[in-house]
Amino acid sequence: CSYTLDLDASPWGLGGILSEGDAPVEWYADALTDADCQRYACARGDASGQQIWGTLNALVAFRLWRSFLLNDQATLRVRGDSVTLTELVIRLRPPTNSPGLGLIAREWALDLADLPALPLVSAHVPGVANVQPDLLSRRFVPAADESEVQPVAWQPPASLRRLRQREPPARDEGWYRTL
Repeated sequence: CSYTLDLDASPWGLGGILSEGDAPVEWYADALTDADCQRYACARGDASGQQIWGTLNALVAFRLWRSFLLNDQATLRVRGDSVTLTELVIRLRPPTNSPGLGLIAREWALDLADLPALPLVSAHVPGVANVQPDLLSRRFVPAADESEVQPVAWQPPASLRRLRQREPPARDEGWYRTL
């Protein structure tokens, strides 16, 4: 069976869609937390953390949907608008000397080692074509006059409303395996 993770991260949140074959089956939208910002030394809302958030999102999605990939016949395609993400997923090492990206690469490699041989493809999607994951990752953008992150009158894209919404677990100390 073939699975695809369509992913996007914004400076406020993470979003992803799992498809089996060509059919979406589940999705999530998750806010960046104070713990995320502290661990990776990136402020919420600051675009300088985009490489970190994009690769962290791939790890979140992989762990969230790991059970789908336990089948010996599974293949996985990871798609997103981050070049750093596509490089890290395939090479299992960050393209830059970043402690945060290094941590995510170690976590990703350890998780892959737990699975049967998994054919893995990573593809870059131009930002303008990554519409649905982008909408999910921007769920937690604050209103112009608010300083706190709050979902405001947000609805998932119509094509996802009947699908199961997943809630990723907290990314606390216990979530990381290599710390």
